Amino acid sequence: MRHKLTNSCKLCAQITPQEEDLSTNTIVLNICRRMPDTRSYTPCEEMILDTSKGATPLILKQTIADRLCLQMENLQIAKHWTEQYEWMILDESSLNANVFKNKQGKGKRKNMPKVNLRQGPFYLKDGDTVGVKDIQHDSSNKDDFTTVEDDIGKEKLKKQAEERKLRRMENRLKNDAAGVDDESGSKSKDRKPEVGIHIHVGDFR
Repeated sequence: MRHKLTNSCKLCAQITPQEEDLSTNTIVLNICRRMPDTRSYTPCEEMILDTSKGATPLILKQTIADRLCLQMENLQIAKHWTEQYEWMILDESSLNANVFKNKQGKGKRKNMPKVNLRQGPFYLKDGDTVGVKDIQHDSSNKDDFTTVEDDIGKEKLKKQAEERKLRRMENRLKNDAAGVDDESGSKSKDRKPEVGIHIHVGDFR
């Protein structure tokens, strides 16, 4: 991949504790561990995921388990969508269950597709934040990965959506009062009432 660098382009450099050899098969992630009985995380730490053997949730879980010295079967992981303040569970079995449900009634059952976290609906990429939860501390699975900051962000997005809706309604009312068409933005002309036409034909007999 070629990077288009131009004059006065700003670059950022990071000093790493050890030499890194990154390739197209690696994803640089920020992982943070969920703190039990709280809605917060430990500070994020950088982790390199090698996807040369696949970019599946199982491989990601194993890599995280090795990094944090945890049991893989006790882990649940989720990606943070920062702009939406949402967390998406990275779980292969639940995704395959949804695929099978959509295929029911559409002929013979086929093998489930192999999940690739780089593709939809996960779209895992460099710089993404992945939350890690030890289900031993959440046996009832009530912890949804969210934080107080997520709640505040969602309320902000909700308020912005309501404000945009209100502005559209106000503009529509103004346009109606001024006789402006909402779609074209041009002022609509008042149509005159239709008048019947009478034609007098002379008698030529």
